Amino acid sequence: FQYVSNTCQLAPDDMVAVCFTSMGRDLAGYVLRDPQKIAEICQLSQNKYFKDCLRGALNVIIDFWGENIKDQPQTFCSKLQADDKDYCYNWFAHRLKDIFGQNFGPL
Repeated sequence: FQYVSNTCQLAPDDMVAVCFTSMGRDLAGYVLRDPQKIAEICQLSQNKYFKDCLRGALNVIIDFWGENIKDQPQTFCSKLQADDKDYCYNWFAHRLKDIFGQNFGPL
């Protein structure tokens, strides 16, 4: 993922955030949705794109949410630092409308 992060930094300006979102998506599956490992690897984004990486990972957790996953999105968000935790919970609430068809909070 260091190589991916370095490559994302070289992307055109309007694609860097997209690249880090994709990195988050890929690493979530790679580390089996482990919140600590996701946060550690997303740090490779040099903080500027950390939230993009988190969003990509959280999307995977939410998109594959099911009976066996239970509270993975909440657990993931709860393990983050304060600002990132707020962002994570807001994105989670935003994505709930995709699952349940209604809006659950601000973004």
